[in-house]
Amino acid sequence: MRKSLGRTKRTVNFSSFPHEVTASIWEPIRAVFRSGAPRLCSTPRPAVAVTVLRSNGWLVLAMLACGGAKPAPGSSPAAARCELPEPTVLRREGNSVLLLWVLPAAAVWFDKTVPDAPGYLAYRAAIRAAGGDRARPVADPPQPKDDAEREMWRRENHNAALMYAGGGEVRPIRCLEAALFARQDARYSELTRPTEFIAHLLRRDDRLKVYFAASDLMFPPKHFYGLEEVAAEVAAGWEYWVVLHNHTVRKLDGKPALGMPAPSTSDVQLFKALVEDLGLREVWVTNGMYTGIVPSENLGQFNTRE
Repeated sequence: MRKSLGRTKRTVNFSSFPHEVTASIWEPIRAVFRSGAPRLCSTPRPAVAVTVLRSNGWLVLAMLACGGAKPAPGSSPAAARCELPEPTVLRREGNSVLLLWVLPAAAVWFDKTVPDAPGYLAYRAAIRAAGGDRARPVADPPQPKDDAEREMWRRENHNAALMYAGGGEVRPIRCLEAALFARQDARYSELTRPTEFIAHLLRRDDRLKVYFAASDLMFPPKHFYGLEEVAAEVAAGWEYWVVLHNHTVRKLDGKPALGMPAPSTSDVQLFKALVEDLGLREVWVTNGMYTGIVPSENLGQFNTRE
């Protein structure tokens, strides 16, 4: 039969034991600490390990806790806060810019952590206050003025519906696309002066390159899109992983409503060409709170403008 340990609590003063007894207890504990501490404290987050040891008739509970690994030398504290470092400015013309980041492919960029930029947080708060925090946004319907516009909106509505019917995936925004959204919002408020940007994510081994084009206009000039730079990177062996684009706020009963996280007919026309010419793998469309992802092989299901 298994002997019950009962409910009696005892406080043990190890100093009252003979040296050979305390040594027999502490040696196994030291072994646990020597073997477990390096692995436990290499984790990025606080961790606790508990081990039960039996020695000379005693049961010993050994607990090891660690506050998490320190940042690696040369790593960016900004990355842990979901904050992009300063970019390289490749081109500037008036308020139009083409920027470049070269980043380690750290997990934080694809985590659910979002930037703490005041403007970006205010944007999210305004959307929530308006009741617009929806993975499938709702907005006032367009009012086409003729048959051509009605056909255009029919094609746009097809793309939006397809995104939620297996053509893609819509998920909450993650760090990297949120940080890019927040950067443009800091230049021009996405609530009061909405603008669109285009970004290209390339990857190779454990590195990322991010090209980012934006302006003070609704759409950046096409010669700022960075397509020549992307083509050169692909020729040098980089994988053209993602084209990222944002859709701006709309209105619902006079209140701000999220843009649709699905590629528009104009987007599809451009992105299909990028798949064919440069091997683009995925399309991401974000509204600042949710991001729609379309694998390149699904783009053929989406409508172009014509």
